[in-house]
Amino acid sequence: MRAITLIDFESGAALRDAPDPQPGVNEIRVRVHSSSLNPYDFFVANGLAKGMMEYDFPVTVGADFAGIVDKVGQEVSRYSVGDEVFGFVSTPPTLKLGTWAEYVVVPEDMFVAAKPTNATMLEAGALGIAATAALTAVEAIDPQPGETVLIVGATGGVGGYALQLAAARGAYVIATSRPEDEERLRGYGASDTIDYKNTDVAATIRERYPDGVTGLIDSVNQPDGLNAMAQVVADGGRVASPLAQPDPDELAKRNVTTAFVIASPAPDRLTGVAEQVDAGNLRVPIQSVHPLDGTLDAFEEKAQQGTHGKLALAIVEPA
Repeated sequence: MRAITLIDFESGAALRDAPDPQPGVNEIRVRVHSSSLNPYDFFVANGLAKGMMEYDFPVTVGADFAGIVDKVGQEVSRYSVGDEVFGFVSTPPTLKLGTWAEYVVVPEDMFVAAKPTNATMLEAGALGIAATAALTAVEAIDPQPGETVLIVGATGGVGGYALQLAAARGAYVIATSRPEDEERLRGYGASDTIDYKNTDVAATIRERYPDGVTGLIDSVNQPDGLNAMAQVVADGGRVASPLAQPDPDELAKRNVTTAFVIASPAPDRLTGVAEQVDAGNLRVPIQSVHPLDGTLDAFEEKAQQGTHGKLALAIVEPA
């Protein structure tokens, strides 16, 4: 099969030939139709996880996937050949398995769930990590109808999905945006937008919403920036982030609860994402589509243009 792999820390990620994987007991093999790019993938592909995780070379890059089951191992009961599935792989502390490849083998009880009916294969391949993290973050801040929620990073994957899920719960969502993304974000449910490139987001919140916001999901800032942003959360509010943990002791003085959220590849989490898609609460904002041999071009696009949705990989050309 063809796959984007790392064979050492010096050569860099590249499209190479690799053996076709075979499913073992309780495993399924998926013919991968699509994937997407996540910050985690850049971290792995550039060797930046060295010292934190073990690279078991050759390492196949990529986490998200959607495709069709084409082989099943012994004792598999959940899936059959021909089933449409999606998910993502995450195997710390050892890096080996990845999805920027024509095939991936996964256990039937982890990393995988039935593909949402209302998503194309290309869209389903861009859900995985980002949508699961967003769902967990929204559940953590538990927005109620009419409450005000600030989404920092709303133009990206996690933030874009969190915006939609919070709006579907009836929250008044404020999204950080660039001018060129404002119309799109309002279409996804944002009630207000703040131009983060040309204004101070926290100062703008204080001006427009002097009582503060009830909830904050920040998928951009590291601890210092997150602590500063959390100051716009009203007493008794909630903060969630997939990147950092704000100072819980300081925020606890104002009865602000905090959550550091992770994307879990457990089937119930993935099924929860699929249910949101099929209920019409979650759409996939695809910025651009690249073939497997154009993955490095996608890296360059992200570096130069930033994120305005999900960068998708079409490993099988859509019909």
